[in-house]
Amino acid sequence: MTALDVLHEFYPDLVTSLPMKNDIFIEMLDKKGLFFGNMSATVQSKPTPADAAAYFIDNVIERSLSGSFVYTEVFEKLLAVMEEFNTQPLKQLSSNIRQQLEGPSS
Repeated sequence: MTALDVLHEFYPDLVTSLPMKNDIFIEMLDKKGLFFGNMSATVQSKPTPADAAAYFIDNVIERSLSGSFVYTEVFEKLLAVMEEFNTQPLKQLSSNIRQQLEGPSS
């Protein structure tokens, strides 16, 4: 399963779980270099956290995993922020995503 497949599998969970209206979470994403241009302002201008998360995932994470050059480091940075944000639901979601990325155990 590719990283893009895993993203698509967990897309609904990410959209409903990422705290994209939380200033600390946004700052953590920014420090990891996940915003470029006016992306942070655009994300924060979305009316709901789910809208903001969907925009972020579509325009940052999915874009990095699509096309001829797949850049999985961006997805990894998001997972790291989810773990560092230190809420159990985000940690668990990150763990579940990482398990899928690693594939079946040998």
